[in-house]
Amino acid sequence: MPDRSIDYRAIERQLTGALGLQRRPVAVAFRSIPPGGVPKFTGTETIASANLKLSEYHRGRRHALATE
Repeated sequence: MPDRSIDYRAIERQLTGALGLQRRPVAVAFRSIPPGGVPKFTGTETIASANLKLSEYHRGRRHALATE
């Protein structure tokens, strides 16, 4: 069976170059229901503070955070 893994680093390089981005690309999905297994966020926090904490904690990992 062939390797079907996705090279996200290559995709990131292509997007960054093609779009002339100065920062890493980010994807956002608006869904009618939260993805399974992702706890709902019920606190309050500025987006900058939340992003900094998430990036420090999850450096190099893909993750999801469900909100309403």
